[in-house]
Amino acid sequence: MQVKWLAELFFLAAIWGASFIFIRISIPEMGVFGVTFFRTAIAALFLGIILYATNKANIRKIFRYWGTLSLIALCGTAIPFSLWGFVSQFLASGTMAVLNAATPLFGTFVAYMWLKEPFHSNTIIGLILGFIGVCVMMLVPQEGIQLDTLAICLGLLASACYGLSANITRAKAAGLSAMTVATGSQLYSTLFIAPIAIYFMPETVPGFDALISASVLGIVCTGYALYKYFQMIAEQGISKTLSVTYLIPLFAMLWGALFLGEPIEARTLLGGACILLGVAFTTGYFSFRRRAKRA
Repeated sequence: MQVKWLAELFFLAAIWGASFIFIRISIPEMGVFGVTFFRTAIAALFLGIILYATNKANIRKIFRYWGTLSLIALCGTAIPFSLWGFVSQFLASGTMAVLNAATPLFGTFVAYMWLKEPFHSNTIIGLILGFIGVCVMMLVPQEGIQLDTLAICLGLLASACYGLSANITRAKAAGLSAMTVATGSQLYSTLFIAPIAIYFMPETVPGFDALISASVLGIVCTGYALYKYFQMIAEQGISKTLSVTYLIPLFAMLWGALFLGEPIEARTLLGGACILLGVAFTTGYFSFRRRAKRA
């Protein structure tokens, strides 16, 4: 397993782990659809400028493949971003990240059913360990946090959307560059959300903290992160790339402890250890098969 790949995996997890904190900061003042629109619009502008500067020909592909990119936009951005906005009003950032960690389960299942991508023994072991880790972290709610059943269901639905989007990208957008997919998905997401965001526009101007949080969400946690995400899917496949979601809860709780004063409990450390071990198997860093051959 390449050190570069693992470094990219951890870096992407750190970025997305921080996104839940920024969502919680910006939602109260900007609203669910306002944050989603602001986030995708900035991401589309950020990615569009880079795409125009590096490869103008790909700009035309965004409009030529509007159908595929619109489907990716709905499943991978517009719907799940809005769902997380609703969930953030009921659950803590660390809890949301734990729910987000169900993405590989949905993604791998869809890949098996639709793309006929086989299950390898290490992948199965990794997914099971990761799922156990998530369950351990969900055993006891954080103090003062009421886990609403509907919010949990919406979070799992958002994760299912991510898993489906990853498979659509692999099946329908294999010939498009990562930057084209990332830019196009954000552009069409912005167009889809715009009418709803205008209708639910907040009556007062959002504060500085909310605007900065939404801006970071757009540029770093969405624009740059999605580009790397699609690139990693093309290079390493769905199962390996989706394992990033197992690392996100660790960073979400770390950032929550550092910036929001949320306590890190024993269940977090135990569940985190299972998650890290699961990622090692899913990505192929640990392998029973490899050890058997050496023996």
